Amino acid sequence: MDETAKSETTLPESKLRPGQARLKTNSLPWQPLLLGAIAFGLITGGTILWPGNIRWLMMGDPSMNFIGWMFFRNGPIFQQPFGANWQYGMELSSSTVYCDSISVLAFPFKVLRAWLPEQFQYFGLWTFICYLLQGFFGWKLLGRLTQNRDGPWLRAVATAFFLVAPVFVWRIHWHLALGSHWLILAALYLYFSPGLRAPSWIVLLIVSSLVTPIILAMDLLIFGAALARQYFNRELTLPTAIKTVTVAFLLLLPVVWEAGYFMVGDVGSTGFGTYRTSILGFIDPGVQEFSGPGSWSYLFPDQPKTYGDYEGFSFFGTGMILLAAVVLARILPSGIRKIQWKELWPILLIFAFSILFALSNRIGFGSYVLIHYNLPFIAERLISPFRASGRFIWIAYYLLMAGILVSVVKKFDRSRALALLCFCLLLQITDSWKGLRKNYEAYTYPFQPPALESDFWQTAAKKYNKVCYTPPANSTLDFVQLCYFAASHHLPISLCRYGRTDEQNLVATRLQALQEIEQNGFDPRALYVFESAPVWVRELPFTRVGDWAGTVDGYRVVAPDWSPGTKQNVQPLIHDALPRYSFGTQLHFGPKDQGLQDLAFGWAAPEDWGVWSDGDESLLTLQLPDDPGSDAVLEIDGFGFINPKSRRQKIEVSVNSQNIGEFAYSASDRTGTRSVRIPRAILLGHGGIAEIALRYSDAASPARLGLFLDPRILAFGLRSLTLKPD
Repeated sequence: MDETAKSETTLPESKLRPGQARLKTNSLPWQPLLLGAIAFGLITGGTILWPGNIRWLMMGDPSMNFIGWMFFRNGPIFQQPFGANWQYGMELSSSTVYCDSISVLAFPFKVLRAWLPEQFQYFGLWTFICYLLQGFFGWKLLGRLTQNRDGPWLRAVATAFFLVAPVFVWRIHWHLALGSHWLILAALYLYFSPGLRAPSWIVLLIVSSLVTPIILAMDLLIFGAALARQYFNRELTLPTAIKTVTVAFLLLLPVVWEAGYFMVGDVGSTGFGTYRTSILGFIDPGVQEFSGPGSWSYLFPDQPKTYGDYEGFSFFGTGMILLAAVVLARILPSGIRKIQWKELWPILLIFAFSILFALSNRIGFGSYVLIHYNLPFIAERLISPFRASGRFIWIAYYLLMAGILVSVVKKFDRSRALALLCFCLLLQITDSWKGLRKNYEAYTYPFQPPALESDFWQTAAKKYNKVCYTPPANSTLDFVQLCYFAASHHLPISLCRYGRTDEQNLVATRLQALQEIEQNGFDPRALYVFESAPVWVRELPFTRVGDWAGTVDGYRVVAPDWSPGTKQNVQPLIHDALPRYSFGTQLHFGPKDQGLQDLAFGWAAPEDWGVWSDGDESLLTLQLPDDPGSDAVLEIDGFGFINPKSRRQKIEVSVNSQNIGEFAYSASDRTGTRSVRIPRAILLGHGGIAEIALRYSDAASPARLGLFLDPRILAFGLRSLTLKPD
């Protein structure tokens, strides 16, 4: 950066081109704030600013953010860490960081909760702030890069591109914290500013840490580039750089600690290579939204894509693409020798890294994978917290956008630049109208809070002090309705939806919850809601005098001490809960197969081929005809989790708590059908229920073994099961 830019906040009249106004930068500019407010009103309708308007939050990730806040505000103020969200998930709970409840606002509003109405949301306010600051830092960044040689009208039109960028407008609605792109623009502004401005960097990093971890990671990358630029330009000594990093670390560490970053033992997860961007990302207007496919262009066709590419959605917009073409045509004849590589090489390294990381190790071109390479396990482990690597394209996206806009200002005279920018902005908005309209409708659609209709729930809310979702779970399809009920009545619940959870703790907690019921009965202080019919059927025999079990609004419940002195006959409930199995029927366990209805616990999510075991024990339950007439044979088709550290998987089989045999898979015999005989006597006398338990002595997590990044505790892959008379 030249000495003029370093020493002056306004440009001398002699430096201005004819007809160009001098733009002062030593006061807070009102133009970008006004632009941000206008964009917010037009794109969202403005009604989301009302704190009592929660309807727009009741679907997709915003429901997770809002419900996380509801539980957090009801928790104790004096707790360690401050961001802990104990009531939301109980044994599975973590913090506001992992339900993206935007801690930077959640923390102060929790302190003020005594003065807040019961139904209160600040996410509309945060969206408004993001629009204001998106405009503000877009304006500041452009001013820094043009050295304030643009006039206010020219910069205002250029700033508007940041406010209608599809990647921002789409993301800020569906992922409230992740839409805080102004934090990236602020980091880029600081990078190009003269001097290091360490206090500003530290404030930015702290705020980013209280919004979302992934943008904190991006800002840390840009901060590192800024340090490198200052050091190699001899504007920063090594001792000063070390001191700056140390101070930033010491100030940031307690903040992330109090926010609850370290409450999850293992934040690694699978998904790197799936949640990526495509080579065609900048020109692909299609995005898979929660409400179905959406498009941000009439002129550009949607490109083929694979599942997960929505995380790398990075369409520039038709107007910006046209600007890029015009700038490229203008620059190519004169070459790129005038670029100040000494100033730019650190940020260009980050630019290249953000693209490569966003593309992942499965580089895609539409629906095709051009290059696929395996990463060393240690590399997988390091990047696992950022499995949605496609988001890192945002750094390159905004650098390119700023570069294109600045090139227009520098390569054309003021009148032509203004005309070109106005035309392309109008084209951008017009061609993106389909996406903008869909976003507007989502903000204003009258979603209703998911109320439970039966009076049972209101009575239960007064009688019990917690809701035990059994077994405890993270991210089920029905979590919004139950969690909204629990949060509205200030009841802790063992159901949650966090972006990250510790798989080992999840498996252990689920098993422990069932053991607690079977050893000590149902807690009279808790309302029990069951995840599935097989689990409910397993635990119904443990009801006591006074307990009531039944189905309410589609949920299977047990209400302890509901009817004192009455013993309920649960056998009819057991028989009505499960589908009847016909001997000889082969059950499959893919995502749409009926066999899933019989899985109780100890299973991972189904895949196209079947389902993995997850944990040291798996259970499935069959409702049989009255009498098989003879002994039966259980045929199980699957494969073992064979790996260099476990060359054999032994599986013990029990039916109705009676051991009936075992089978195994080995390195030389990894897959196939195994059979065990079940004596007729074991199948009789249990009310027609066959509870089949599989126990594994060598179950292990691939991640813990250092094989590949999969936190599940694997032993056996189940493809099909058949029970037939001998």
